[in-house]
Amino acid sequence: MNIIMAFNTGFFVPAITTIYSLFTNNNGVKLNILYTDLSDNAMILVKKLEGCGSGNTVCFTKLEQEMLERIKVATGRWRPECFFRYYVTELMTDVDRVLWLDSDILVRRSIEELYNTDMEEKSFAGVTDYTSNPVERLGIKDYINSGVLLFNLEKLRHSQMMSRFWEHVASPDYAGDLPDQDALNIVFEGDIKLLDQIYNSMPLTINEYADIFIENAAIVHFVSEHKPWKMEEMDYFAACMAKFRTADVFFREYWKMLEDAAAFVSE
Repeated sequence: MNIIMAFNTGFFVPAITTIYSLFTNNNGVKLNILYTDLSDNAMILVKKLEGCGSGNTVCFTKLEQEMLERIKVATGRWRPECFFRYYVTELMTDVDRVLWLDSDILVRRSIEELYNTDMEEKSFAGVTDYTSNPVERLGIKDYINSGVLLFNLEKLRHSQMMSRFWEHVASPDYAGDLPDQDALNIVFEGDIKLLDQIYNSMPLTINEYADIFIENAAIVHFVSEHKPWKMEEMDYFAACMAKFRTADVFFREYWKMLEDAAAFVSE
């Protein structure tokens, strides 16, 4: 499985938690980390995670300044790394598909079935995101979250649609409340296959059906400002755990994985 991530040194702890959870539940993963700001020590520690699972490898690709200059929109509280995934058509020319994972997720079991999804001639595959009022904001019904994103690289390279994506981002009329995600959904509307919610279960959407989704979730994604590695968020997650029987994944299960990841790279 060819998987890509992007993060900086400041996001090291949640990133190694994501990678550790991915590697301990999956084998044969080829992880490519895109970066501009990663210390040598951080890369050494991340490489140690190759010892998790079987046949998992990590490599690093530093992005050139000319690529970064395409990001013409203000990213607000999101760092420029949110756009790095869209360079993959140029960086990975020898594979037909790749899976992007954000660094604030927890992989809970094998995602091989997700990776091998029939793309049905679509350019991307992702999970519906109801959290940002996409119909009201953009008039888009089937709006997906870009945190877990499957790329059909073969189609993208032949269609040249990524050039339209970058043109949209560079347009002076594009504001992008959610910088990369809005542009993705606007440019590729109707060209994205919808995946089961178990592959990008978002705590922000907690409701009376939460236990059903969480219990079966292969990937939990902490999309809101409530991040489990932030100690000041303990009250929020304590309330979740009191209300939902499966909500241990939001804090206790996450912290067990975080601690195991930290211990593994420290050995």
